[in-house]
Amino acid sequence: MTRKISAIVVSMLIGLSPVFSQSSIRGQNDTLTEEVSYFLFNLMYNTNNSVGQIDQTTNISTTLGDVSFYHKSGAWVSLMPAVYSNASEFSYDVDASAGYQYFFQNGFDVNIYYQYHFYDGDSAFMGIDYQHSLNASAGYTFRRFYLYSDFYSLHGTEVNYFANTGLGYYYNWSIGKTGKWSLSIFPMLSMGMGTDFWLYQQLTSTEKATLISDIGQEGYKTETFDFQSMDVIIPISLSYSNFSVGVSYLYSNTANKYKFAGIENQSGFLFSIDYTFNLK
Repeated sequence: MTRKISAIVVSMLIGLSPVFSQSSIRGQNDTLTEEVSYFLFNLMYNTNNSVGQIDQTTNISTTLGDVSFYHKSGAWVSLMPAVYSNASEFSYDVDASAGYQYFFQNGFDVNIYYQYHFYDGDSAFMGIDYQHSLNASAGYTFRRFYLYSDFYSLHGTEVNYFANTGLGYYYNWSIGKTGKWSLSIFPMLSMGMGTDFWLYQQLTSTEKATLISDIGQEGYKTETFDFQSMDVIIPISLSYSNFSVGVSYLYSNTANKYKFAGIENQSGFLFSIDYTFNLK
């Protein structure tokens, strides 16, 4: 059992993509100069490695696609399928999301959305078993800094709650005289917290009781909401007009309690190519 950092990070980047777009059309005084509706078509490949103290390095590389529509009113929808190429059988999941994001004039933004999740295939690649997710986040832009916090629940046979808070720095360089080329970077440091019920999802009653006892003997609390990881995300994107290619470095350092339970640190690169189709 492991939380897939690829799914966490991709969901975060999809949620923050309006922040990228809004930032790219801000003037020097950080005031919004234009609002447009647009489609975003994205193809991604993630080289995600899980490095554990118990298991050997596990490669859970993923090919992902995303088709999203963002309306200038703030409403948005997204459909994101993913295929796990190294699974022992054909394995995939599909996330369908719908939400609303609003940008205030003072730099604050809020985002709420619902997501339906479906997975089929190798149980080793499933991650947390859930079908529905409710999400709420808030952010604040100050000059080039972006402070954000989110809270979400995953609903399946049981409910798990998670929260992330972090700080990012967005910078965009214009290349050439035409203004069509640009290079952007958005490094982020995030702290993840949550309930630990997902640790025991695939265990028998005896295995669950043994693991809870072992964790308790190490001085950690169980079946509670606690610190889970520190995550570093560094997306870099090169854009020409409405096309862009990007690479993101991902690293997640798991909390000691979860390392004791066999949960791995994760690292990898996320490669992406996307096209934005603006609507008038």
